[in-house]
Amino acid sequence: MNETLLEYNRKRELLGAGFSRQYRSHRHATGNIIERLGLETELQGHSGCVNCLEWSKEGNLLASGSDDCNVILWSPMSHRKLTTYRTQHNGNIFSVKFMPRSLNRVLATGAADTKITVLDIESTNTLHVFTNHKGRVKRLAVAEDEPHLLFSAGEDGTVMQFDLRCPEEYSKESPRSVIVNLNHYVGISAEAKCLSICPTKTELLAVGSGDPYVRLYDRRMIRCSHVPNHSADTCDEQYNLPANCVNYFVPGHVPSKVEDYSRRYRMLAATYLTFSPDGRDLLVNLGGEQIYLYNIYEKTRSYRLERAHRNGCHTSSCAGDTSSSQPNGYHSKNYTSFVLSEECSSQREEKSTPLPPNIEFLKQQANHNYERQRYAESVSLYNKAIFLHPAAAVLYSNRAAALLKRSWNGDDYAALADCFTTIGLDSQQYKAFYRLCRCLLQLGRLEEAMICFEHFERVFPERASGHSFEKLKEELQDNIASKNNSPSGIP
Repeated sequence: MNETLLEYNRKRELLGAGFSRQYRSHRHATGNIIERLGLETELQGHSGCVNCLEWSKEGNLLASGSDDCNVILWSPMSHRKLTTYRTQHNGNIFSVKFMPRSLNRVLATGAADTKITVLDIESTNTLHVFTNHKGRVKRLAVAEDEPHLLFSAGEDGTVMQFDLRCPEEYSKESPRSVIVNLNHYVGISAEAKCLSICPTKTELLAVGSGDPYVRLYDRRMIRCSHVPNHSADTCDEQYNLPANCVNYFVPGHVPSKVEDYSRRYRMLAATYLTFSPDGRDLLVNLGGEQIYLYNIYEKTRSYRLERAHRNGCHTSSCAGDTSSSQPNGYHSKNYTSFVLSEECSSQREEKSTPLPPNIEFLKQQANHNYERQRYAESVSLYNKAIFLHPAAAVLYSNRAAALLKRSWNGDDYAALADCFTTIGLDSQQYKAFYRLCRCLLQLGRLEEAMICFEHFERVFPERASGHSFEKLKEELQDNIASKNNSPSGIP
């Protein structure tokens, strides 16, 4: 039923680069490999919490930084501690990096004392100490093709760049080391939490901060600015960035919920991010929520559900004000319309192409787990089925149902996307319209939920009299009434 590793290897040989990415994503971490993972050993040496680890490029060395202000160099394969370095830090070490093309002789560290140090491993000498940050230094980054540059993210809201060829420049009264000053855009309480350099296009710099928005900068368009001396300096025009030098990434369900999260003192922050080896994907840990994977080359737009003004099923641009962007990069009025057309739904014939036996087996397994309220397992099985057979509308519709029941953060938005995909593949999947309405209701998009509701009622009248439909109708009406009666306009 499943292809063997030998068969996958054969496909890779025959199809070449076109198959390589799919091959890597499917075989990089299979279920069998994960099940075989286990604890090999524990490396003992630090007397405080270990906050950061860094592998050398060759994978034969491991560096660790700790609250004890020490850096330890390990030989992980032989489980040996090679050397302990007592750094000049007097605060917790949060980040450690091997400098590129240094033959693993040079290490950089960033710590809670706001300092960055550069160490020579062989001589144990401290080569440089940079004291330009005014807040804790949380992460460091390097670019393989620019081995003399070191990048840092600090809780003072700045991202800085240091050129190790001219360290004396950073001891001046107002050095030019700031690439991005988030205080200028977000406010004086902004914090830069993490950063990463794209391994294949090193001009791309990803930054995570104390909000849910991940910012991706093109360094070629940015000139380093002076370090701000006090909060008033954050308004200086020198921190203005060129247009189009930054892209933003955020889970689709989050922007509409940020205000509610703030009221409940639930803060979302990107605490860690890293690029995939091929530079296409960005993995982000959103503290207080979940882990997300973004494809940096697939840019998406918001969709707004609309009634059809003419026959035909299509998408079209919806006029919106895109000129005035908000500081966090979210354009709340920039939509693409998803037009519901009754003719589109009524004229298409229902698709009844049977699923291949292996896909049908996965579908039945997923349904079995769903009936027993094992929704996470059901979602996982639908994921496998969709990976193997991505053109089956029923799989997306059923996964949407499982996601709504699982109800993790963001599941309602993921279910919404599955409903759109289902309708695009087969507009006779009436359950997808019902689930689409449910998703919009849970996301607080009441106007669009009502549009979907009315469309369902007209196109599928024989289905609109069921108990589930009546219950959904009642919930929608109650939420709309609550919103209309609320001074804030929030149900």
